[in-house]
Amino acid sequence: MKKIIIFVLLIFICSVSFILVIKSNKEAPYEVFVVGKTSLDQQVEVTGKVKAEKSLELSFGKAGKIERIYKREGEEIERGEILASLENKDLKAQIVQAQADLKTQEIKLKELERGTRKEEIELAQQKVENAKNSLKIAQENLERTEEIAQAT
Repeated sequence: MKKIIIFVLLIFICSVSFILVIKSNKEAPYEVFVVGKTSLDQQVEVTGKVKAEKSLELSFGKAGKIERIYKREGEEIERGEILASLENKDLKAQIVQAQADLKTQEIKLKELERGTRKEEIELAQQKVENAKNSLKIAQENLERTEEIAQAT
């Protein structure tokens, strides 16, 4: 009887082993794709606020009206690049005025030299010197403003 039980068990184990081997020989379910070159379009729509990584507060050395803007918001800039310039009409007007004053004083000096007293001539000479100094100061102000604009 023992022999029959061992024989039945042996047949059972062989049957189970055979079934497992048959199931494992089945092909695995694979998907086959043909690879090719294509373009990929991806769109993203979001709402919110964009915050700059770096931001700077800019200002001019003096107050005035902006004459020209060289760069717009969002454009990339380099260090030392001029972004905007102020009107300098007032400085140019000061130079023109100083030049006119200088010519006026020179004419008055020539008139006085033709037939006036020594004190009047010295006074006129002093006015000419003052007009020259005013012209020089106006030109220096313009140059300084242009240098500051180029430096920043």
